[in-house]
Amino acid sequence: MAHGTRAAAEQLVPGNPVEVRTRFDGTWVPGYRVCGERDGRYQLERCSDGVELPVDFDLAELRPPSPTPS
Repeated sequence: MAHGTRAAAEQLVPGNPVEVRTRFDGTWVPGYRVCGERDGRYQLERCSDGVELPVDFDLAELRPPSPTPS
């Protein structure tokens, strides 16, 4: 695993917020958090209601949240 990939994966622990790259148009959307990991893929839940999404995500589809402008 490349160093940058390892560092990114270390941030993907249960409870941490993430942005998700949409499969429709490739934009990044906030409002999710990691709720588990299985076989190198990540389970997510929506922050708004805690519902777990029915699909797993690859590392390339996730990133830490963008900083909010002050």
